[in-house]
Amino acid sequence: MRILIVTAVAVGFAVMGCGAAEKTSSAAPASGSSAAVDSTASSPPAPEVAVAVGAVAEARKEDLAMSPDARGFYNDGVKAVSTGDLDLAQRQFQRAVDADRSAYQAIYNLGVVAERRGEDEAARKFYLQALEKKRDYVLALSALNGLYLRLRRPAEAVDFSRTAAEQFSKDIDILCVYADALIGDGRYIDAIDVAKKALRIDERSAAAMLRIGKANLKMGRRELAASVLDQVIAINPDLAQAYFLQGLMALEEGNAQLAMTRFESALQKNPYYVEALNNLAVQYTLAGNYAPAIEQLNRAIAISPSWPVLHMNLGNALRGSGQWQEALDALNRAAERDPALHGVLFNLGVLYYAADQFGDLDRLGRLKKSQEYFAAYKQGMGYKMKAGDESDKYLKELTVLIERETVRIERMKEAEKQEAERLAREQAAAEATATAGESGNADAPSTPAEGEAGWEDEGWE
Repeated sequence: MRILIVTAVAVGFAVMGCGAAEKTSSAAPASGSSAAVDSTASSPPAPEVAVAVGAVAEARKEDLAMSPDARGFYNDGVKAVSTGDLDLAQRQFQRAVDADRSAYQAIYNLGVVAERRGEDEAARKFYLQALEKKRDYVLALSALNGLYLRLRRPAEAVDFSRTAAEQFSKDIDILCVYADALIGDGRYIDAIDVAKKALRIDERSAAAMLRIGKANLKMGRRELAASVLDQVIAINPDLAQAYFLQGLMALEEGNAQLAMTRFESALQKNPYYVEALNNLAVQYTLAGNYAPAIEQLNRAIAISPSWPVLHMNLGNALRGSGQWQEALDALNRAAERDPALHGVLFNLGVLYYAADQFGDLDRLGRLKKSQEYFAAYKQGMGYKMKAGDESDKYLKELTVLIERETVRIERMKEAEKQEAERLAREQAAAEATATAGESGNADAPSTPAEGEAGWEDEGWE
Protein backbone atom coordinates (compact mmCIF):
# COMPACT_ATOMS: atom_id res chain seq x y z
CA MET A 1 0.00 0.00 0.00
CA ARG A 2 1.44 3.37 -0.99
CA ILE A 3 1.78 6.43 1.21
CA LEU A 4 1.59 9.94 -0.15
CA ILE A 5 2.55 12.94 1.95
CA VAL A 6 -0.35 15.27 1.33
CA THR A 7 -2.67 17.66 3.13
CA ALA A 8 -5.81 15.63 2.60
CA VAL A 9 -5.97 12.78 0.12
CA ALA A 10 -3.79 9.79 -0.64
CA VAL A 11 -4.28 6.53 -2.43
CA GLY A 12 -4.24 3.66 0.01
CA PHE A 13 -3.51 5.60 3.13
CA ALA A 14 -3.71 9.34 3.56
CA VAL A 15 -0.85 10.79 5.55
CA MET A 16 -1.71 14.31 6.58
CA GLY A 17 0.69 17.11 5.93
CA CYS A 18 1.41 20.47 7.42
CA GLY A 19 -1.18 21.95 9.75
CA ALA A 20 -2.11 25.52 10.37
CA ALA A 21 -2.29 27.83 13.29
CA GLU A 22 -0.45 27.25 16.52
CA LYS A 23 -1.85 29.23 19.42
CA THR A 24 0.99 31.31 20.80
CA SER A 25 -0.76 33.79 23.05
CA SER A 26 0.57 34.39 26.51
CA ALA A 27 -2.36 32.66 28.23
CA ALA A 28 -1.35 29.14 29.22
CA PRO A 29 -3.63 26.26 30.16
CA ALA A 30 -4.67 26.09 33.76
CA SER A 31 -2.97 23.43 35.81
CA GLY A 32 -4.56 20.03 35.33
CA SER A 33 -6.47 21.05 32.22
CA SER A 34 -6.74 18.61 29.32
CA ALA A 35 -7.28 21.39 26.81
CA ALA A 36 -4.72 21.82 24.08
CA VAL A 37 -2.99 25.02 23.03
CA ASP A 38 -2.37 23.90 19.46
CA SER A 39 -4.96 24.24 16.71
CA THR A 40 -3.85 22.52 13.53
CA ALA A 41 -4.83 23.12 9.96
CA SER A 42 -7.56 20.66 9.47
CA SER A 43 -8.32 19.72 13.05
CA PRO A 44 -11.10 21.13 15.16
CA PRO A 45 -9.46 22.96 18.04
CA ALA A 46 -9.63 21.82 21.62
CA PRO A 47 -12.11 23.68 23.79
CA GLU A 48 -10.57 26.72 25.37
CA VAL A 49 -9.15 26.01 28.80
CA ALA A 50 -11.44 26.31 31.78
CA VAL A 51 -10.35 28.68 34.51
CA ALA A 52 -9.26 26.76 37.56
CA VAL A 53 -10.95 27.37 40.89
CA GLY A 54 -9.50 29.21 43.84
CA ALA A 55 -6.48 31.47 43.68
CA VAL A 56 -5.61 30.60 40.11
CA ALA A 57 -9.07 31.61 38.93
CA GLU A 58 -8.85 34.90 40.78
CA ALA A 59 -5.42 35.62 39.32
CA ARG A 60 -6.53 34.84 35.77
CA LYS A 61 -10.04 36.26 35.87
CA GLU A 62 -9.30 38.35 32.78
CA ASP A 63 -8.80 35.18 30.71
CA LEU A 64 -12.56 34.66 30.55
CA ALA A 65 -14.30 37.82 29.40
CA MET A 66 -17.76 37.03 30.69
CA SER A 67 -19.99 37.46 33.71
CA PRO A 68 -19.56 35.25 36.81
CA ASP A 69 -22.74 33.30 36.00
CA ALA A 70 -21.62 32.71 32.44
CA ARG A 71 -18.17 31.65 33.68
CA GLY A 72 -19.71 28.90 35.80
CA PHE A 73 -21.69 27.50 32.89
CA TYR A 74 -18.63 27.82 30.68
CA ASN A 75 -16.39 25.81 33.02
CA ASP A 76 -19.08 23.14 33.30
CA GLY A 77 -19.14 22.96 29.51
CA VAL A 78 -15.38 22.43 29.30
CA LYS A 79 -15.61 19.65 31.88
CA ALA A 80 -18.37 18.01 29.85
CA VAL A 81 -16.20 18.12 26.72
CA SER A 82 -13.36 16.43 28.61
CA THR A 83 -15.69 13.53 29.49
CA GLY A 84 -17.05 13.30 25.94
CA ASP A 85 -20.54 14.50 26.80
CA LEU A 86 -21.07 16.85 23.88
CA ASP A 87 -24.80 17.26 24.53
CA LEU A 88 -24.17 18.53 28.05
CA ALA A 89 -21.29 20.68 26.81
CA GLN A 90 -23.49 22.32 24.20
CA ARG A 91 -26.19 23.07 26.78
CA GLN A 92 -23.71 24.59 29.22
CA PHE A 93 -21.97 26.74 26.61
CA GLN A 94 -25.34 27.93 25.37
CA ARG A 95 -26.36 28.78 28.94
CA ALA A 96 -23.15 30.79 29.24
CA VAL A 97 -24.06 32.72 26.09
CA ASP A 98 -27.62 33.26 27.36
CA ALA A 99 -26.20 34.63 30.60
CA ASP A 100 -23.78 36.92 28.77
CA ARG A 101 -24.29 37.65 25.07
CA SER A 102 -20.74 38.97 24.79
CA ALA A 103 -19.18 35.67 25.95
CA TYR A 104 -17.25 35.09 22.74
CA GLN A 105 -15.25 32.22 24.23
CA ALA A 106 -18.45 30.28 24.90
CA ILE A 107 -19.63 30.99 21.36
CA TYR A 108 -16.30 29.71 20.07
CA ASN A 109 -16.68 26.51 22.07
CA LEU A 110 -20.15 26.00 20.62
CA GLY A 111 -18.31 25.92 17.31
CA VAL A 112 -15.86 23.37 18.67
CA VAL A 113 -18.72 21.11 19.78
CA ALA A 114 -20.46 21.50 16.41
CA GLU A 115 -17.30 20.60 14.54
CA ARG A 116 -16.76 17.53 16.69
CA ARG A 117 -20.24 16.45 15.73
CA GLY A 118 -19.44 16.88 12.07
CA GLU A 119 -21.68 19.94 11.77
CA ASP A 120 -19.21 22.02 9.78
CA GLU A 121 -21.56 24.80 8.67
CA ALA A 122 -22.85 25.33 12.20
CA ALA A 123 -19.26 25.44 13.44
CA ARG A 124 -18.35 28.04 10.83
CA LYS A 125 -21.21 30.28 11.92
CA PHE A 126 -20.24 30.04 15.58
CA TYR A 127 -16.61 30.93 14.80
CA LEU A 128 -17.79 33.93 12.81
CA GLN A 129 -20.07 35.00 15.67
CA ALA A 130 -17.18 34.77 18.12
CA LEU A 131 -15.07 36.94 15.82
CA GLU A 132 -17.87 39.48 15.59
CA LYS A 133 -17.62 39.84 19.37
CA LYS A 134 -13.82 40.00 19.35
CA ARG A 135 -12.21 40.52 15.97
CA ASP A 136 -8.69 39.62 17.08
CA TYR A 137 -9.72 36.37 18.81
CA VAL A 138 -6.98 34.10 17.55
CA LEU A 139 -8.54 30.79 18.57
CA ALA A 140 -11.68 31.45 16.53
CA LEU A 141 -9.69 32.82 13.60
CA SER A 142 -7.41 29.79 13.63
CA ALA A 143 -10.35 27.39 13.88
CA LEU A 144 -12.18 29.07 11.01
CA ASN A 145 -9.01 29.06 8.94
CA GLY A 146 -8.49 25.35 9.58
CA LEU A 147 -12.10 24.57 8.78
CA TYR A 148 -11.89 26.32 5.42
CA LEU A 149 -8.69 24.46 4.58
CA ARG A 150 -10.14 21.09 5.55
CA LEU A 151 -13.19 21.79 3.39
CA ARG A 152 -10.84 22.59 0.49
CA ARG A 153 -11.77 26.23 0.44
CA PRO A 154 -8.31 27.81 0.73
CA ALA A 155 -9.29 31.00 -1.08
CA GLU A 156 -11.82 31.79 1.65
CA ALA A 157 -9.22 31.04 4.32
CA VAL A 158 -6.79 33.44 2.65
CA ASP A 159 -9.36 36.21 2.19
CA PHE A 160 -10.61 36.08 5.75
CA SER A 161 -7.23 35.81 7.44
CA ARG A 162 -5.72 38.51 5.20
CA THR A 163 -8.39 40.94 6.32
CA ALA A 164 -7.58 40.16 9.95
CA ALA A 165 -3.83 40.46 9.31
CA GLU A 166 -4.29 43.85 7.70
CA GLN A 167 -6.42 45.07 10.58
CA PHE A 168 -4.09 43.69 13.28
CA SER A 169 -0.77 43.98 11.51
CA LYS A 170 1.27 43.85 14.72
CA ASP A 171 -0.37 40.71 16.07
CA ILE A 172 2.08 37.84 15.54
CA ASP A 173 -0.53 35.15 16.14
CA ILE A 174 -2.85 36.56 13.48
CA LEU A 175 0.03 36.94 11.04
CA CYS A 176 0.84 33.26 11.61
CA VAL A 177 -2.76 32.27 10.88
CA TYR A 178 -2.53 34.24 7.63
CA ALA A 179 0.72 32.46 6.77
CA ASP A 180 -1.00 29.11 7.34
CA ALA A 181 -3.79 30.07 4.97
CA LEU A 182 -1.24 31.01 2.32
CA ILE A 183 0.55 27.68 2.78
CA GLY A 184 -2.78 25.90 2.44
CA ASP A 185 -3.30 27.75 -0.83
CA GLY A 186 0.14 26.75 -2.11
CA ARG A 187 1.54 30.28 -1.86
CA TYR A 188 4.70 29.37 0.02
CA ILE A 189 6.83 32.40 -0.81
CA ASP A 190 4.04 34.73 0.27
CA ALA A 191 3.70 32.76 3.51
CA ILE A 192 7.42 33.16 4.21
CA ASP A 193 7.14 36.92 3.61
CA VAL A 194 4.28 37.16 6.13
CA ALA A 195 6.21 35.09 8.68
CA LYS A 196 9.25 37.34 8.22
CA LYS A 197 7.02 40.32 8.92
CA ALA A 198 6.12 38.66 12.23
CA LEU A 199 9.81 38.10 12.95
CA ARG A 200 10.48 41.78 12.50
CA ILE A 201 8.09 42.30 15.40
CA ASP A 202 9.74 39.57 17.50
CA GLU A 203 12.89 38.03 16.10
CA ARG A 204 12.57 35.06 18.47
CA SER A 205 8.98 34.20 17.58
CA ALA A 206 8.96 30.41 17.43
CA ALA A 207 5.51 30.47 15.80
CA ALA A 208 6.73 32.65 12.93
CA MET A 209 9.83 30.48 12.47
CA LEU A 210 7.59 27.45 12.38
CA ARG A 211 5.71 28.84 9.38
CA ILE A 212 8.98 29.49 7.59
CA GLY A 213 10.07 25.93 8.25
CA LYS A 214 6.73 24.56 7.09
CA ALA A 215 6.73 26.58 3.86
CA ASN A 216 10.30 25.51 3.07
CA LEU A 217 9.39 21.89 3.71
CA LYS A 218 6.50 22.24 1.28
CA MET A 219 8.91 23.58 -1.34
CA GLY A 220 11.28 20.67 -0.84
CA ARG A 221 13.96 22.64 0.98
CA ARG A 222 14.40 19.94 3.57
CA GLU A 223 17.76 20.89 5.04
CA LEU A 224 16.67 24.48 5.60
CA ALA A 225 13.35 23.31 7.06
CA ALA A 226 15.13 20.91 9.42
CA SER A 227 17.42 23.66 10.67
CA VAL A 228 14.53 26.04 11.26
CA LEU A 229 12.51 23.41 13.13
CA ASP A 230 15.46 22.69 15.41
CA GLN A 231 15.55 26.40 16.27
CA VAL A 232 11.80 26.41 16.89
CA ILE A 233 12.00 23.58 19.40
CA ALA A 234 15.01 25.14 21.09
CA ILE A 235 13.04 28.36 21.63
CA ASN A 236 9.68 26.77 22.45
CA PRO A 237 9.71 22.99 23.05
CA ASP A 238 5.92 22.99 23.53
CA LEU A 239 4.92 23.66 19.92
CA ALA A 240 3.34 20.38 18.87
CA GLN A 241 3.41 21.21 15.18
CA ALA A 242 7.21 21.37 15.12
CA TYR A 243 7.44 17.71 16.16
CA PHE A 244 4.72 16.84 13.68
CA LEU A 245 6.68 18.40 10.83
CA GLN A 246 9.79 16.55 11.92
CA GLY A 247 7.71 13.38 11.73
CA LEU A 248 6.78 14.16 8.13
CA MET A 249 10.44 14.68 7.30
CA ALA A 250 11.32 11.36 8.89
CA LEU A 251 8.70 9.66 6.72
CA GLU A 252 10.22 11.22 3.62
CA GLU A 253 13.57 9.79 4.70
CA GLY A 254 12.04 6.35 5.15
CA ASN A 255 12.55 6.35 8.92
CA ALA A 256 9.15 5.18 10.13
CA GLN A 257 10.27 4.58 13.71
CA LEU A 258 11.56 8.13 14.11
CA ALA A 259 8.40 9.46 12.49
CA MET A 260 6.27 7.62 15.03
CA THR A 261 8.35 9.02 17.87
CA ARG A 262 7.86 12.55 16.55
CA PHE A 263 4.11 12.08 16.11
CA GLU A 264 3.89 10.76 19.66
CA SER A 265 5.80 13.83 20.88
CA ALA A 266 3.33 16.05 19.06
CA LEU A 267 0.46 14.24 20.78
CA GLN A 268 2.07 14.68 24.17
CA LYS A 269 2.00 18.43 23.55
CA ASN A 270 -1.49 18.37 22.03
CA PRO A 271 -3.72 15.30 22.53
CA TYR A 272 -6.23 16.79 20.07
CA TYR A 273 -3.78 16.83 17.15
CA VAL A 274 -5.84 14.96 14.55
CA GLU A 275 -3.13 14.83 11.87
CA ALA A 276 -0.66 13.32 14.34
CA LEU A 277 -3.24 10.74 15.44
CA ASN A 278 -3.90 9.83 11.81
CA ASN A 279 -0.27 9.58 10.77
CA LEU A 280 0.66 7.53 13.83
CA ALA A 281 -2.23 5.17 13.05
CA VAL A 282 -1.05 4.79 9.45
CA GLN A 283 2.37 3.67 10.65
CA TYR A 284 0.79 1.17 13.02
CA THR A 285 -1.29 -0.19 10.15
CA LEU A 286 1.69 -0.52 7.84
CA ALA A 287 3.49 -2.44 10.58
CA GLY A 288 0.53 -4.78 10.95
CA ASN A 289 -0.39 -3.46 14.41
CA TYR A 290 -4.06 -2.97 13.65
CA ALA A 291 -5.47 -2.66 17.17
CA PRO A 292 -3.52 0.52 18.10
CA ALA A 293 -4.16 1.90 14.61
CA ILE A 294 -7.90 1.48 15.05
CA GLU A 295 -7.70 3.03 18.53
CA GLN A 296 -5.84 6.14 17.28
CA LEU A 297 -8.21 6.62 14.35
CA ASN A 298 -11.28 6.30 16.54
CA ARG A 299 -9.79 8.99 18.79
CA ALA A 300 -9.26 11.22 15.77
CA ILE A 301 -12.79 10.60 14.46
CA ALA A 302 -14.22 11.52 17.85
CA ILE A 303 -12.55 14.92 17.43
CA SER A 304 -13.19 15.37 13.70
CA PRO A 305 -16.00 13.04 12.58
CA SER A 306 -16.64 14.77 9.27
CA TRP A 307 -13.10 14.35 7.95
CA PRO A 308 -13.35 11.59 5.28
CA VAL A 309 -9.64 10.71 5.28
CA LEU A 310 -9.92 9.41 8.84
CA HIS A 311 -12.75 7.05 7.90
CA MET A 312 -10.82 5.86 4.85
CA ASN A 313 -7.74 5.03 6.92
CA LEU A 314 -9.91 3.37 9.57
CA GLY A 315 -11.35 1.20 6.81
CA ASN A 316 -7.83 0.13 5.86
CA ALA A 317 -6.93 -0.76 9.45
CA LEU A 318 -10.17 -2.72 9.88
CA ARG A 319 -9.51 -4.55 6.61
CA GLY A 320 -6.07 -5.49 7.87
CA SER A 321 -7.60 -7.00 10.98
CA GLY A 322 -10.05 -9.02 8.90
CA GLN A 323 -13.13 -7.05 9.94
CA TRP A 324 -14.55 -6.93 6.42
CA GLN A 325 -18.01 -5.51 7.09
CA GLU A 326 -16.73 -2.89 9.54
CA ALA A 327 -14.10 -1.88 6.97
CA LEU A 328 -16.78 -1.52 4.31
CA ASP A 329 -18.88 0.64 6.62
CA ALA A 330 -15.92 2.94 7.34
CA LEU A 331 -15.05 3.30 3.64
CA ASN A 332 -18.67 4.02 2.79
CA ARG A 333 -18.71 6.76 5.43
CA ALA A 334 -15.63 8.28 3.81
CA ALA A 335 -17.31 8.20 0.39
CA GLU A 336 -20.46 9.80 1.76
CA ARG A 337 -18.45 12.65 3.27
CA ASP A 338 -16.38 13.27 0.15
CA PRO A 339 -17.47 11.65 -3.14
CA ALA A 340 -14.37 13.15 -4.78
CA LEU A 341 -12.02 11.19 -2.51
CA HIS A 342 -10.95 8.69 -5.16
CA GLY A 343 -8.70 6.86 -2.72
CA VAL A 344 -11.86 5.37 -1.23
CA LEU A 345 -12.62 3.64 -4.54
CA PHE A 346 -9.10 2.26 -4.63
CA ASN A 347 -9.39 0.92 -1.10
CA LEU A 348 -12.82 -0.58 -1.74
CA GLY A 349 -11.16 -2.43 -4.60
CA VAL A 350 -8.49 -3.72 -2.25
CA LEU A 351 -11.10 -4.71 0.33
CA TYR A 352 -13.13 -6.87 -2.04
CA TYR A 353 -9.92 -8.31 -3.45
CA ALA A 354 -8.65 -9.35 -0.01
CA ALA A 355 -11.87 -10.47 1.71
CA ASP A 356 -12.34 -14.23 1.99
CA GLN A 357 -16.04 -13.79 2.59
CA PHE A 358 -18.56 -11.00 2.17
CA GLY A 359 -22.22 -11.64 2.82
CA ASP A 360 -23.80 -13.62 -0.01
CA LEU A 361 -21.06 -12.79 -2.51
CA ASP A 362 -19.02 -15.74 -3.71
CA ARG A 363 -15.38 -15.38 -4.75
CA LEU A 364 -16.26 -14.47 -8.33
CA GLY A 365 -18.70 -11.82 -7.09
CA ARG A 366 -16.04 -10.32 -4.82
CA LEU A 367 -13.46 -10.26 -7.59
CA LYS A 368 -15.88 -8.56 -9.98
CA LYS A 369 -16.75 -5.97 -7.31
CA SER A 370 -13.06 -5.31 -6.84
CA GLN A 371 -12.62 -4.89 -10.58
CA GLU A 372 -15.51 -2.42 -10.72
CA TYR A 373 -14.05 -0.25 -7.96
CA PHE A 374 -10.56 -0.16 -9.48
CA ALA A 375 -12.06 0.77 -12.85
CA ALA A 376 -14.09 3.53 -11.20
CA TYR A 377 -10.97 4.74 -9.43
CA LYS A 378 -9.06 4.99 -12.71
CA GLN A 379 -11.92 6.83 -14.35
CA GLY A 380 -12.15 9.25 -11.44
CA MET A 381 -8.44 9.96 -11.39
CA GLY A 382 -8.30 10.57 -15.14
CA TYR A 383 -5.29 12.57 -16.26
CA LYS A 384 -4.03 12.85 -12.69
CA MET A 385 -3.11 9.17 -12.62
CA LYS A 386 0.58 8.49 -12.99
CA ALA A 387 2.06 5.85 -15.25
CA GLY A 388 2.43 2.49 -13.54
CA ASP A 389 -0.30 3.20 -11.03
CA GLU A 390 -0.87 0.33 -8.63
CA SER A 391 -4.46 -0.03 -9.80
CA ASP A 392 -3.17 -1.25 -13.18
CA LYS A 393 -1.45 -4.18 -11.46
CA TYR A 394 -4.60 -5.04 -9.58
CA LEU A 395 -6.76 -4.85 -12.70
CA LYS A 396 -4.34 -7.03 -14.65
CA GLU A 397 -4.31 -9.66 -11.95
CA LEU A 398 -8.08 -9.44 -11.48
CA THR A 399 -8.63 -10.13 -15.17
CA VAL A 400 -6.66 -13.35 -14.81
CA LEU A 401 -8.29 -14.33 -11.52
CA ILE A 402 -11.81 -13.68 -12.81
CA GLU A 403 -11.11 -15.74 -15.93
CA ARG A 404 -9.71 -18.60 -13.86
CA GLU A 405 -12.59 -18.46 -11.39
CA THR A 406 -15.11 -18.38 -14.24
CA VAL A 407 -13.48 -21.45 -15.82
CA ARG A 408 -13.36 -23.19 -12.45
CA ILE A 409 -17.05 -22.52 -11.84
CA GLU A 410 -17.97 -23.69 -15.35
CA ARG A 411 -15.95 -26.87 -14.90
CA MET A 412 -17.50 -27.41 -11.50
CA LYS A 413 -20.96 -26.93 -12.97
CA GLU A 414 -20.13 -29.30 -15.83
CA ALA A 415 -18.80 -31.85 -13.35
CA GLU A 416 -21.92 -31.46 -11.24
CA LYS A 417 -24.06 -31.84 -14.37
CA GLN A 418 -22.22 -34.99 -15.41
CA GLU A 419 -22.45 -36.38 -11.89
CA ALA A 420 -26.17 -35.62 -11.82
CA GLU A 421 -26.60 -37.32 -15.20
CA ARG A 422 -24.63 -40.35 -13.99
CA LEU A 423 -26.72 -40.59 -10.87
CA ALA A 424 -29.87 -40.22 -12.95
CA ARG A 425 -28.73 -43.04 -15.27
CA GLU A 426 -27.89 -45.26 -12.34
CA GLN A 427 -31.23 -44.55 -10.73
CA ALA A 428 -33.05 -45.20 -14.00
CA ALA A 429 -31.16 -48.45 -14.45
CA ALA A 430 -31.93 -49.50 -10.91
CA GLU A 431 -35.59 -48.69 -11.38
CA ALA A 432 -35.66 -50.55 -14.68
CA THR A 433 -34.07 -53.62 -13.07
CA ALA A 434 -36.52 -53.48 -10.22
CA THR A 435 -39.44 -53.19 -12.64
CA ALA A 436 -38.12 -56.05 -14.76
CA GLY A 437 -37.76 -58.25 -11.70
CA GLU A 438 -41.29 -57.63 -10.59
CA SER A 439 -42.61 -58.36 -14.06
CA GLY A 440 -40.63 -61.64 -14.32
CA ASN A 441 -41.94 -62.93 -11.04
CA ALA A 442 -45.52 -62.34 -12.12
CA ASP A 443 -45.22 -64.47 -15.34
CA ALA A 444 -43.33 -67.46 -13.81
CA PRO A 445 -45.31 -70.70 -12.77
CA SER A 446 -45.84 -70.92 -9.10
CA THR A 447 -44.01 -73.60 -7.17
CA PRO A 448 -46.13 -75.40 -4.60
CA ALA A 449 -45.07 -75.03 -1.10
CA GLU A 450 -43.91 -77.94 0.92
CA GLY A 451 -46.79 -80.14 1.92
CA GLU A 452 -49.14 -78.83 -0.74
CA ALA A 453 -50.60 -80.97 -3.54
CA GLY A 454 -48.52 -80.98 -6.60
CA TRP A 455 -45.97 -83.04 -8.42
CA GLU A 456 -44.80 -86.01 -6.35
CA ASP A 457 -41.32 -87.31 -6.62
CA GLU A 458 -42.72 -90.79 -7.04
CA GLY A 459 -42.70 -92.62 -10.32
CA TRP A 460 -45.60 -94.26 -12.13
CA GLU A 461 -46.44 -97.71 -11.12
